[in-house]
Amino acid sequence: MDMDKWTQRSTDIREWLKHNDAGAMATLIEQTLDAGDDSGQPEELDRFWEAVRAICKTLPNTPIKQGRGSTLAPAIQACVDGVVNRIQTAFAAIGDSDLVLEVMLPHGKTGGVYADIDAFANDMATKAQRVLKAALKDDRWNGTMTEDGLTGITPPVKETSDNEEQVEDSTEESH
Repeated sequence: MDMDKWTQRSTDIREWLKHNDAGAMATLIEQTLDAGDDSGQPEELDRFWEAVRAICKTLPNTPIKQGRGSTLAPAIQACVDGVVNRIQTAFAAIGDSDLVLEVMLPHGKTGGVYADIDAFANDMATKAQRVLKAALKDDRWNGTMTEDGLTGITPPVKETSDNEEQVEDSTEESH
């Protein structure tokens, strides 16, 4: 692996580590990346990258994805992943899971019920990811986190129909 490719990949992983919890593996990943930075030898960089990949595969929310990479900038993708992981964790830990699973149902076309609280949490995390990417696309989010760990997304503006506006106008006139 050449140094430019190593630098890009290590930067992406470090950015991901800033926004995601890798637990005890974070230190090991950082140290492996640092060792690769210090080495600079192409054949050694391949070995260090393999080590990073192997460590990341042990994580439930690995930053190394299969297939085509994200079109988002690495820093933004790291924020998206961090929020998605936090949402998944929050819903997985929700109390009264039996009640939640009884009344919260998958999308109408899917039908049925969620298999377990993890399936529900994964669905909520997927929805959160769609919301984040839509907000990016609509320029309602800049892809960063606030100091208090929130996104700062601006909610979408509710579109009103001409009929709703006429009803509002007539209601205001009658007062």
